[in-house]
Amino acid sequence: MDSIVAGTVVAILAAPLIVVLFYVGATLVVLPLTGESIFRFTDRALVDEILALVPMRPGQRFYDLGCGEGRVLIAARRKYGVHAIGYEVNVCAYLYARLNIWWHGGGAEVRFRNFMHVDLSDADVIYCYQASGAIQQLRDKFNRDLRPGTIVISNTYTIERWLTPTVVTLAHGIITRNIYLYQVPSSHPSSPATPGPTPFGTTVPHEV
Repeated sequence: MDSIVAGTVVAILAAPLIVVLFYVGATLVVLPLTGESIFRFTDRALVDEILALVPMRPGQRFYDLGCGEGRVLIAARRKYGVHAIGYEVNVCAYLYARLNIWWHGGGAEVRFRNFMHVDLSDADVIYCYQASGAIQQLRDKFNRDLRPGTIVISNTYTIERWLTPTVVTLAHGIITRNIYLYQVPSSHPSSPATPGPTPFGTTVPHEV
């Protein structure tokens, strides 16, 4: 009996370490694909504030590129009734997102795929929270894929040498984030995109 109890205690104590090692290993494996972006959480209240910036209609297609644990997908689905789809290549984050979506009643979808290799032409709204290296890779893809009217929400990082964004600063507790809002104009050249006004209010020039 003592050995069973001891084994159980060891297993309980070791479980968090195993999870951490799994996460670290999964993150290191995909770093070359993610442009140094890692699995990061965004506070739920901040997610709600971000989504409130871009009202959506039920049935619209909302994509989260590098969706992490699926928090933004779940919130967008609940708030607007959109068709929420996330892409994730970190197996740890992907499995967590599947579990998280199931736990919150489903409705959203997460796919274990590299978002650089998927067609985004049917997107109505795209959300991304990617490090600077990854977000710059997306610029050319957005020029190729996105149709006029598509809205892109970039958390924290501006997309350099692309459209002129509306910049909204959100503060929640000690957390302050710049949110960059872009909308593809009706006359959208393949590359580079032409800076212009967006429907979110006064635009703020992005960094070059």
